[in-house]
Amino acid sequence: MLMTDGEIKQALASGELKIDPYDENRQEPCSYDARAGGEVLVSGHDKLIDLSKANSVTLRPGDFALIMTYESFKFPLNMAANIGMKSGLARRGIILLAGLQIDPDFEGHLKLGLYNCSGRPITIDYRDPICLIEFHRLSQPAERGVGEFPELKEGRIPEIDKAFLRQLETTSLSDVAKDMRSLIQNMNTLTMITYKIILPILIGIFVVTIGSVIALIFK
Repeated sequence: MLMTDGEIKQALASGELKIDPYDENRQEPCSYDARAGGEVLVSGHDKLIDLSKANSVTLRPGDFALIMTYESFKFPLNMAANIGMKSGLARRGIILLAGLQIDPDFEGHLKLGLYNCSGRPITIDYRDPICLIEFHRLSQPAERGVGEFPELKEGRIPEIDKAFLRQLETTSLSDVAKDMRSLIQNMNTLTMITYKIILPILIGIFVVTIGSVIALIFK
């Protein structure tokens, strides 16, 4: 069952659920806005960014980034959650790539993927809301928890994810938008050539051919 703001606050007050740090200003009627914070790794870069020190990170068109949430979460066995996208980011051209569900007994910061599919650089500031969390109370506790994730608990991007992102063909990601624009430009150029050069030639050939046929008929 989807939990309301009042139910979320009650679970926090009883210690059943933990959000650290909790900011009531980020509390929505039936969700909580998690913020950007901690480590960030952007495709095409080997160096980790500490968002708390850098204050912001800019994603170029086609960039993919792994980013940790500012808040950490601790779930009991009778709660789970869904991760949703902030509409403000979507309107700017950011796609959220993350597991859609947080399982019972999870403890740690959330690891999110962000992809800039727009044609312009987009800056994410420290503590900017980047996703919403919808909490669900289960009809009965899960028989087992999801297990421990030490790196997420410490707010660090897991090494396996770092290695994958560094080995990724990031240039192809960065060039997707450029290639699409180049393709459109080439199609426009071809269309212009067709209308300005090829079409008149074809019309000329057609007129000459018709003229020749008519001349033969009336000869």
